[in-house]
Amino acid sequence: MKNCLFLDRDGTINKNYGYIGNFKKFVWLKYSKKAIKYAYKKGFLIVVISNQSGVSRGYFSEEDCLNINKKINSELKKIKCKIHDFYYSFYHPKFKNLNYDSKDRKPNIGMIIKAKKKWNIDLKKSYMIGDEKKDQKISKKLGIRFKLKRKNLFYEVKSLIG
Repeated sequence: MKNCLFLDRDGTINKNYGYIGNFKKFVWLKYSKKAIKYAYKKGFLIVVISNQSGVSRGYFSEEDCLNINKKINSELKKIKCKIHDFYYSFYHPKFKNLNYDSKDRKPNIGMIIKAKKKWNIDLKKSYMIGDEKKDQKISKKLGIRFKLKRKNLFYEVKSLIG
């Protein structure tokens, strides 16, 4: 079984301007690349889990999210690391007519359960960092150690995984 570092996206690895639908609006937070590389070098699987209701709202498409993921990993490749997988919930309760699973939307556990099954993740030896209470709630439900991201993601990662 694998150890995993689960990361929220907006507000944790990049500035949260709300509804980021293209990489031109994606701005890395200071030390977030260094944090990802550190966990990667320590042998952690790195998985992003993020609510992206901008798709349900019609602000951008699922393909836009995939393109952002490619650009993120393209930049991380330059420093010899990567994010292994990305999970998004496009669901929003105000837009129930769309075919997205409400069990995925944080603080529900759907995205982490999918990642656990796909990657054979040991949740007891895994960690999560996010910038909101809903990130903490999902961690608590699954017994994953949690750290609230403050200013420096590298410090948070290092304090969790050593």
